[in-house]
Amino acid sequence: MGTILRAIENLSHAALRGRGFVSRTISAGLEPVHAYDAQGRGALPPVVIVHGLGASAASFARVAVPLLSVSKRVVLLDMPGHGRSVAPLVRPLTPRTVFRAVVHALDGLLDEPFVLVGNSLGGAAALAHALERPERTRGLFLLSPAGAHLPGDHAAEVLATFRMRGRPEGRRFLDKVYHRAPLYTHLVAHELPRWMGREPVRDLLEHAHEIAFSTDELAKLTVPTVLSWGKSERLLPASGLAFLKEHLPAHVRIEEPEGVGHCPQLDDPRALARRLAAFLSEVGSP
Repeated sequence: MGTILRAIENLSHAALRGRGFVSRTISAGLEPVHAYDAQGRGALPPVVIVHGLGASAASFARVAVPLLSVSKRVVLLDMPGHGRSVAPLVRPLTPRTVFRAVVHALDGLLDEPFVLVGNSLGGAAALAHALERPERTRGLFLLSPAGAHLPGDHAAEVLATFRMRGRPEGRRFLDKVYHRAPLYTHLVAHELPRWMGREPVRDLLEHAHEIAFSTDELAKLTVPTVLSWGKSERLLPASGLAFLKEHLPAHVRIEEPEGVGHCPQLDDPRALARRLAAFLSEVGSP
């Protein structure tokens, strides 16, 4: 199931454990989930990070470690069926099941309001949490979030990108994820079809139409929010950003940074860590 990708994930796991992160499983309703959890050395609010479809919490290792110096606590959450979370107990796994699992996990894990960061499907999960638990969400930082209503042909193109058959489609996927795909990514392109073909990922793709938020839901967002959509975003269509710009409340700050694509934690983790630290400082101020 992806020898190189699994090795990369294991190395990130070891690095997080070596920097003080505890690997733990949390009760999240019907779907127990895994998390990396560490006490920070700073005074700013706790921060929770949720990854995207097919990825894992360990992919944010190079962002999480620097945040330990400014935050009280840093948590990286594995969605059900991803990373070190167990296989889903309820099938099929749907986006709304993931959203509920995130809410349940965080209800039991933290006892004070926190900043929630989410990328892609994790961004949609973070947004769903902020809508349901605004009193527990100190701030929301969305990185190319899913959840926008897309025209049918645009939605079909996104799904086709995830449904890979071989190395060429794997390379195409990586080219869309990164601002500029590193040379080493050609070593893992052949593993991506099987990696993205895992049952939880297939389930979520089959139910991708359930991710979208209604305009009424988006209008109810009240917490301090930044929507970051990289200038090199190629996995999600521009129509998604246009929809979110039109329907999110006026207080939401829209940022379109240069030099990053769909996953800024891969393109420039140090810059993302600095930006998140600044946001923590902003929402953590009296």
